[in-house]
Formats: sequence, C-alpha cells, structure tokens
Amino acid sequence: MGNALTELEVIFIMSNIGGYLTLLAAVIMPVYWMAFAFALPMKKKYVDSVSSKNWVWVNSVGFFGAIISMFAVLFIARYLGVDWLNCSAVAIVITGSVMMISLLYFEAYVLPGLVAPAPSLVDQTSSLHTFRSFRLIRLVGSLTLSLGYTAWGIIWIKSGRLPVWSSVCVIIGAPLFSSVFLAGNLRLVGVFIYSAELIGVALRMLRIG
Repeated sequence: MGNALTELEVIFIMSNIGGYLTLLAAVIMPVYWMAFAFALPMKKKYVDSVSSKNWVWVNSVGFFGAIISMFAVLFIARYLGVDWLNCSAVAIVITGSVMMISLLYFEAYVLPGLVAPAPSLVDQTSSLHTFRSFRLIRLVGSLTLSLGYTAWGIIWIKSGRLPVWSSVCVIIGAPLFSSVFLAGNLRLVGVFIYSAELIGVALRMLRIG
C-alpha cells in the first residue's frame, strides 16, 4: 500500500511539474518570436540589428525558452511512456535542440561582443555566417529537430494518450518553426501551431496531476 501511494505521489508531482513547464514553453515561444519581430526590426545591415539595445534580452528569451522547451519534451516523453520508439524520437529531438540552443547562445551573447572589434564578422553576408561549419550546424540542427518532431508526432498518434489534433500540430508546426531556411512568417505560423499543441498537452498533464 505504501509503495503504491509513493508511486502515485511521484506521478502527481511529475505531471504537475511537466504540465507547468510545458505551459511555460508554450507561452515563451510566441513571445520570443513576436518580440524579435517588433523589438528588433531587421535593418539593411545585420550588424545594426545586433547593435540594438534590445538584441540581448530578446535573444535571451529565445535561448532560455528553448532550454525550457527541451526539458518540457522530457516530461511529455515520460507522460507518454518509456519504450524504445519514444526514447529514440526524443533523443533525436534533444540532439537537434542542443545544436539549435548552442546557436541561440552564440547569437545572444557572442555576436554582440564582436560588433565593436570586428563588425565584419557579424555581417550575415560575410565571414562567420558563411563559414561551412556554422552553416552545417544550422542545417543539421534544423533537419534533426524536424525529423525528431515528425517521428515523435507519429508516435503520439500511435500511443493514443493524446488527441490526434495535438499530434498533427506537432507534425506540422514543429518542422515549420525549426526549419531555419524558411521565411520568417511561415516559421511564425509553425510557432503558433506548436504552441497551441503544447497548451493542450500541458492542460491534459495538469488534469492528471
């Protein structure tokens, strides 16, 4: 009896933590994208945008939001149940997330420090942004994230633990916002679709919690 009660308490706590974390991720993602659009209007020169007083705080929201989203993924995975398919898809998502988070860190905290001493390194049309390694990380991270979320969405459908609409939102929304080479407006649509799905999942987890 004692062991059963302890197990229920763990499920209660984990469901609540996961639910609130997922809800927070759902709010932060669109806030970051909207802040980027309105607080950092793209100028003719990318270096001018990086020099903006809003650059660091806006990108910090994106950086920490991505970290929160990554942990939310782990809690959702636990909610869905531990099996090799679920774990494999989550491992792909986490790998892609880590790669994209490293880029967010670079853009939030490293680029601003390069503006004064080496502004040419910050320009999107030259130097750092054209380095093969830099472009490779963006490409591989984006593709890995898209692949992982698509596979995970299919697993959601098969698990039957979440509504089909939320699974479809993952399959459509996540690849849209994570594809760094798509137009910003299209990626923003993906963000709202994915955030709507996160809210639905969070409310379901909190209901169980």
